[in-house]
Amino acid sequence: ITMMKQITAGIILIATTHITIYAQNLVPNPSFETYSSCPFDLSQLSFATSWVSPTAASPDYMNACNSGNCASLNQVDVPNSIFGAQAALTGNAYAGVITYNDPASFPEYREYIQTQLVSNLIAGVTYAVQFYASCAEGPCDPMGLSNGLGAYLSVTAPSSASYMSLPYTPQVFSAGTINSTTTWTLISGTFVAAGGERYITIGNFNDDAATTVGNGPITPTKF
Repeated sequence: ITMMKQITAGIILIATTHITIYAQNLVPNPSFETYSSCPFDLSQLSFATSWVSPTAASPDYMNACNSGNCASLNQVDVPNSIFGAQAALTGNAYAGVITYNDPASFPEYREYIQTQLVSNLIAGVTYAVQFYASCAEGPCDPMGLSNGLGAYLSVTAPSSASYMSLPYTPQVFSAGTINSTTTWTLISGTFVAAGGERYITIGNFNDDAATTVGNGPITPTKF
């Protein structure tokens, strides 16, 4: 199976009004620096404190604490991992998700990362959401990372026993593909909270038909 990995880091969620900015980041462990155990293989997002996978799919956790660990062929070091070379945006860590896979081999495969916010969102307040993504080597050259990478804020935690796309509409998302394998691309936006939202889930919420992945064939890439 050939897949695309998207590296996600620097998650920021802050409340804003017309006259005041509340600078508190409501996302715990936003740069994935804090961990319960150093990752030593793929599919270990749960080692990053406060972060989980909401579906049966298996997002990854990369951290510089893994440096020099040759016990596994699935290297999850930072800056050099099985997906290529990428320095962390800040600190020593980031998460990786697959946003699209070749429909002929594994249709609708998606990976998401999810965490509970520090506090519930307040109805009527405008919140700014910012996060960064960098494309893994492979499909990003020349294809590019898929569109639709977004953040969905919700009262209850979305979950699924399958690996398929979650049927929700993110409040903030990237309309275009992300092409850089060397820099971090900012994805940002604002929305007015309905009230009570306490979970943020990040990934590609588009189905295969609505997902754009560029002009080339699907080949391994880093996400």
